[in-house]
Amino acid sequence: DGVTLSSAASLGTSLQRFGILRLDNAYGSELLPLRVTARTMYCASVVGAACTQWRTNTDDSCTSFTAADGSLANYQAPAAVTNPLAATNFRITGTNPNTAAGTTGNWTAAANPVTANSGSGTIILSKPCIGGPGAACTSAVGSVDLTLDLTATPWLEGSWTSAGAWDQNPTARLRFGSPKAPYIYLRERY
Repeated sequence: DGVTLSSAASLGTSLQRFGILRLDNAYGSELLPLRVTARTMYCASVVGAACTQWRTNTDDSCTSFTAADGSLANYQAPAAVTNPLAATNFRITGTNPNTAAGTTGNWTAAANPVTANSGSGTIILSKPCIGGPGAACTSAVGSVDLTLDLTATPWLEGSWTSAGAWDQNPTARLRFGSPKAPYIYLRERY
């Protein structure tokens, strides 16, 4: 083709990082929506063959996922509770159980899909609802595992078990009805 180079030339630079998507466990009141943080992280330090330090990838503002990527499993509830969390009263539907008849769970966000902003995004799950929608809704208590299916983005899968394979989806434990909420709620009367 007649193209020759007398020396090598750099055609561009692109920073490549080895990373994962991590879901943080979350807990809170059964009466309020629950916020779950999803973070894209990269390996910042390697010793031998193991990553010893993970950092939030603040350069990531494009990774996104939707409610269709989420699934719930391993429902558990305290033995003495009258309104246990179960698949029949909490599932991912993408609609609001407090306003739409026939739905029992909810994945909401400021934007759908959830897109990382400086490496972090927030999934908001509505309170579990028994007998909803609307005023007929009674809150349920218990915990469940939320898993994100990263089949479309396998480079963000991690090694979350002792098996050591880097092909596992991230999972977070969600607990509704926790006696220790991370937020302080205040009501004022005048």
